Amino acid sequence: TRAAAAEDRARTIITQANKGRDVAGTEAATTLKNAKRESERLLTSARNDAEQIRANAASNIERQERKLRAEVDELQRKRDGIMAQMGQLRDIVSSFAPPEAKVVKDDVAEDKSVEDKSVGDKAEKAPSKGNGARASEVADAAAPVREADATQVMEAITDDSAAGAKNA
Repeated sequence: TRAAAAEDRARTIITQANKGRDVAGTEAATTLKNAKRESERLLTSARNDAEQIRANAASNIERQERKLRAEVDELQRKRDGIMAQMGQLRDIVSSFAPPEAKVVKDDVAEDKSVEDKSVGDKAEKAPSKGNGARASEVADAAAPVREADATQVMEAITDDSAAGAKNA
């Protein structure tokens, strides 16, 4: 009687505990399944986002590269045009120069070739300081020649302008 009642209560409690454990196990399995599904979804989303970012970056790089190449091509074209114009101007100016100036120009060209050789000798004899030291020596040695050429051109232009003003 008392023992039977205690046994009945114990069985009821054990049955309820078993039911609770089964419900908890089912809920845990469902939660775990949902968590795995969510993590896979997040991982897929992150991979897609990373791929999209990579594709956008590659596209931006390609666009910038095309833009820079076009700019370089444009600058090269402009440089070629300027160099052609300078050649034409040099030809025009040399055609206006009196015969004595042409002889001076030839002398300057010979002096320049002699100076170029001496610059080469200086560069060979200079201690190895890298390209910067050699470039400055070459520039220093070539500067008088450029100044002489520029002076001759300016004199020729001035002479032609003065002659044109007298004739007018």
